[in-house]
Parts: sequence; C-alpha cells; structure tokens
Amino acid sequence: MRRIFTVMVLFACSAGQGGLLACGDKFFLVGRGDSFTRAYASLHPGSIVIYTGGPTATSKALGDGRLQKYFTRAGHRVTVARDSSALAQALDAGSVDLVLAGTTEALAMLPRIDSVASKPTVMSVDDGNPAAGTTRHLFKGTLKTTDKINGFLAKIEDAMKTRTSPARRS
Repeated sequence: MRRIFTVMVLFACSAGQGGLLACGDKFFLVGRGDSFTRAYASLHPGSIVIYTGGPTATSKALGDGRLQKYFTRAGHRVTVARDSSALAQALDAGSVDLVLAGTTEALAMLPRIDSVASKPTVMSVDDGNPAAGTTRHLFKGTLKTTDKINGFLAKIEDAMKTRTSPARRS
C-alpha cells in the first residue's frame, strides 16, 4: 500500500510540475527572468560631451561606440565632438554638464570651456602618461583608461552629484 501511495504522489507531482515552482525557479526557465541590459542607472543624469578630436590614442578610444552606449543606457544624453568646431557647436547649443577628453586635449580646451555659460565640469581621461599626473588638480575628476565601465559611470555620477548639490547652486 505504501508503495502505491508513493508512486501516485510522484506521478501527481510530475504531472503538475508547472505550478510547483519555487520562488526563484521561474528565472531559470528559458525566455523568462529579468533583463539586465540596464544594470547601471544614474541618479543624476546629465548632458555629456565626449571630445574625440585629438591625436592621442585616448581620444580615439573615447570615440568607441560602446562607451556612448553605456552612458546612454545609464540615462545620460551624449554628444560626440569629433573636432574643435563640433566641440564649440556642442558647447554653444545648450546646457552641457560634463566634458570628457584626453588629458592633453582637456588642457587645451580649458580656457574655451571656462567661458561657456553652463560651466561644464571637465573630466580628463588619463592614459598613464606621467606628465598628466601633474595636471590632475586642474580638473574636477580624472578617469583612467584602465578603469572598468562601472568605474567610469561611478566617477561621472559623483561629478554629476556635485553639480546638482545645493551648495553648488548657491
């Protein structure tokens, strides 16, 4: 009798298997689960201009489309300036919160950016050049080419947070 009861219970469980999933088991089924395409969402989204017009390898790396895609997915509006005239047009077009450029290019554009009404934050991207270490104090933040994308996004988030803080507005 016990054997028949065990077989019946096993048969009933296997027949109604769809309704017996535990809390997280539904995520293991194919085609179900959560979408992780937007893993990082900025609390302080802003307008970012990426300058890729310099001759350095860092400028060329900033032109990579994946970087722009990550910034856009995080909630930022991204404009890519491929030369100095495109940079001037982007700065004059509207409110810019942040400008990303290689250290050499960022140094060259500081006087131009200081004259913009929106007073964007300039963040240089350091490629490991020892001479760039002496100029870090000129920028609000420095990114490194060796940083992972979450490191980039976290530092940009910090810069955007300081731009929107009440102390900065007054």
